Amino acid sequence: MGKTKTSSLNLQSDEQDDNVINGCKNKIQKGRMGKQRNIIKISKRRTATLRADGRYQVYCKIDGKRKACYGNTEYKANCEADIQEADQDIKEILSSDKRYVFEYCFYRYRNYLLFYTAIEKQTIDRYEATYNKYFPGSGLNQKDVRKITSADISEFLNSILHELKRITTKEYQRIKHIIKAVINFIYDEELDEETEPVLDWEKIKRKIPKGKIYNKVAREYAVSSKDKNILRNKILEENIYPDKFAHVLMLLINFSLGLRIGELAALTVDDVDFDRQVVYVDKSCKRHNERDEYGNKVGKCVYYDGTTKTPKGIREIPISETARQLFQILMKYRKSKGYKSKYLAYDGETLNARAAAMAEILNKLCEKADIQEFHSHIIRKSFASALSKCPDIDIATISEYLGHAQVSTTLNNYIIPANETIDNKIKQMSGYV
Repeated sequence: MGKTKTSSLNLQSDEQDDNVINGCKNKIQKGRMGKQRNIIKISKRRTATLRADGRYQVYCKIDGKRKACYGNTEYKANCEADIQEADQDIKEILSSDKRYVFEYCFYRYRNYLLFYTAIEKQTIDRYEATYNKYFPGSGLNQKDVRKITSADISEFLNSILHELKRITTKEYQRIKHIIKAVINFIYDEELDEETEPVLDWEKIKRKIPKGKIYNKVAREYAVSSKDKNILRNKILEENIYPDKFAHVLMLLINFSLGLRIGELAALTVDDVDFDRQVVYVDKSCKRHNERDEYGNKVGKCVYYDGTTKTPKGIREIPISETARQLFQILMKYRKSKGYKSKYLAYDGETLNARAAAMAEILNKLCEKADIQEFHSHIIRKSFASALSKCPDIDIATISEYLGHAQVSTTLNNYIIPANETIDNKIKQMSGYV
């Protein structure tokens, strides 16, 4: 029997359909995903002070009077303050074994990520979306996390698969991550016992029906030289998208930079250093749900320029001759329009969702240029694939330009064949074989 220990918390799930799997009745209930569930208001952000005796101290207000609360960690001190300030029904839950019901534990864990870790808030939004799709209404969600067994998890996963023809490996792993992370959080942060959760994940895996879990791998092709030339001509010579010229020009420039769409949308005038001939990448357009001091969603999304996806994402990319010429056209265009915005992808409109807008513009650009549609990440892969053909550039350098933490990511996922005609493929092969 293997012991499960704290797993990666950086879940990268996408927004899912508005469905929730009911593990108790084995049927799908619709319309629950978007519903806000204000279950437990814990833990509120407060300032904690480390005392000489090693305990943390925070203050709460009871009947208008300030009261000190203590805990072995900042989190536990805040939890104690929450219990003191809570309504009677919430106080009863937090002061009893009901506290360890998976549902309540998830929301405390979510707030732990929000208030006590440096994990991106948009990642937590995705994390919560995955939970809301599969867990509410299930038998597992109402179980005490200290008593959850491998059989309980197998039953829960099979109840999901019962309603779905198949599920991708990525999504299946997300669900497992939630279960592991919440259970480990309780044992690591709230329980004082020396015991650890013991779950046999290999046994759980063996109980999953074969053929239900699959790798969703779509065949991808890099944008061909022909299509890139068509785009360049349509943008520069025919000006097919005049009201979004800066945006489409930046998309064209990205074939020479290989940026993520958020990084491209966040690129500013100061990031382009013509003297050193490099583009400096250190930020990305992001968004997250606005939340109150208890972690509950309030208001609309917050848009901002955040850090790159990983620390390796902070990088310098040399400006090729092609990129330099396009940047000069862009700067001349900005000057003629009198644009003062720091963002290079700017056409006179103030946009919050700049990354999403650029992705939408790319779709329309392909339609206007009458070429096969491709998404923004294909530009990034086209950049990597084009560089891989250069004998003087090694894979480690390409990985550095892409901002990947692992070279294997570049090699396994970003070097893809070009969507060339059969005549071009024969011509290329004939020079070698």
